[in-house]
Amino acid sequence: MNDSIRELTEKFNNSPALKGCIKINESLKKHTTMKTGGEAVLFVSPRSEDDARFVMESCILHKVRCFPLGGGSNVVPADGELFLVILSSENLDSLSLNGGTVTAGSGIKMSRLTSFLKENSLGGFEKFAGLPGTIGGAAFMNARCYEKDVSSNIKSIEFLEIDGKTLTVQKKTIQYKSEDWDYKKSPFTGKNAFITKIELGGFEEKDPGEIKKECDFYINDRIQKGHFKFPSAGSVFKNNRSFGKPSGRIIDEAGLKGFAIGGAQIAPWHGNFIINTGNALSSDIKALSDHIKKKIKENTGFSLETEIIFLENSPFSYDNIMK
Repeated sequence: MNDSIRELTEKFNNSPALKGCIKINESLKKHTTMKTGGEAVLFVSPRSEDDARFVMESCILHKVRCFPLGGGSNVVPADGELFLVILSSENLDSLSLNGGTVTAGSGIKMSRLTSFLKENSLGGFEKFAGLPGTIGGAAFMNARCYEKDVSSNIKSIEFLEIDGKTLTVQKKTIQYKSEDWDYKKSPFTGKNAFITKIELGGFEEKDPGEIKKECDFYINDRIQKGHFKFPSAGSVFKNNRSFGKPSGRIIDEAGLKGFAIGGAQIAPWHGNFIINTGNALSSDIKALSDHIKKKIKENTGFSLETEIIFLENSPFSYDNIMK
């Protein structure tokens, strides 16, 4: 443990607000849907926005990289020890309803959110039933399910952002603007930001039984498509309309389905899924992803863009402190 990490650990341990919120050398296998990765030297789950700000400001002061984590459904951490602070939203789990507006802490699981909407007769979000991860992560990536973007139900978002010039943490709120959102694109793309709270709206009054029926349909469809057979991080590559077909079909047509490196395998039933067959390393998944990109480039000239995030150890810089 280097001096910066040691000082930061001591600082967090001496903070009453963070009591019970700190884990040392925490395995990230427990916090990602791919179930791979090494240990984060510090894993912090603040209970409030102010506590999250304290963690971020402390990381800046001690020059330690900080990485925001929701449900870990789109992240593959490197193997071995990661010398960074994982800033988890799991304790930001408030959920309330005022009129037709739902206010959710960023750590709310998508499964809990869809259940809450059903219980309150609010329809229009059923396509996200069965989606792993949190609402904060879904907003950060602008998750898309069955041609519907999660941003279509977002009214506003509160977040903390690191100002690269003054090296301070600023609280910000943005209102939904359609020009800020696109396929797998959000206002947070490339930013040093940690989402804390989201306002959702645009729902329709609907019978809970009908909502349940539709939710069950999408959950069962995911089951039939093999989404839950093995640990995975969902779609590995973004779709590019200019290619004329989905990335999964391009990979299928290249004859890559079922190809494996170590414990990582291209799902035999879907070319755009990499699965952990039981003993995969993150390095296996990265190598397999690189192999797919190389083969598709050779076969078609297309350059596939990775959707999942490979979290690597990297030298500290203020530019990548939250990336």
